[in-house]
This record gives sequence, C-alpha cells and structure tokens, in this order.
Amino acid sequence: EFQQINTTVILYESVHRINYLLEDLLELLPNSNIVVAKELTKQFENFVFGSVQQVYDYFQANQDTLRGEFVVIIDCNSDSEVNDSNNLKIDVDELLKDL
Repeated sequence: EFQQINTTVILYESVHRINYLLEDLLELLPNSNIVVAKELTKQFENFVFGSVQQVYDYFQANQDTLRGEFVVIIDCNSDSEVNDSNNLKIDVDELLKDL
C-alpha cells in the first residue's frame, strides 16, 4: 500500500523508532529521497537529506546524533518513474498558461 502513494509523506518519529523506520524504508522505497529533520524549531535543529540509503548510512555512522525528536519527509514520487526534462518542460508550460 505504502509503495503506491504518489505524494510526499511527512511524519513524526521518536528516537526509539527512527532506525526501524529507516530500515523499513530501505526495504519498501529504496530509491526514494528523504529528509530527516531533528529538533525542529530548537537550538540544535539539524537536517539530513539524501536517498534512503545515504540517510540510513549517516545515522549508522553517527549514532550519537540519535537523540530528540524527528520529522521525516519522504518523497514517494522519487521511487516511481522519474520525470525527465521533457515532462518538466510540459509541466512548466501548463503552469504558464494559467498566468
């Protein structure tokens, strides 16, 4: 079900479950791009972004950063067919018609 979503998903994850979420994403959406935002609106706010594999690898190598609250933004579209520049141009042309 989750693999069929063609939108951006934003969710909250606790420090105790963030590794489990990243492992699940590696299995379900390995080509997706994600952002993990830590401690939003606080003094030590931090963002880690990239492919699921890159973000997973970052947190595995930096276990000391696994503290606090996490907001995870998942681009489910990036795991499906990638838009090429022609599709992007068509989308821009359609938007310009509305102006």
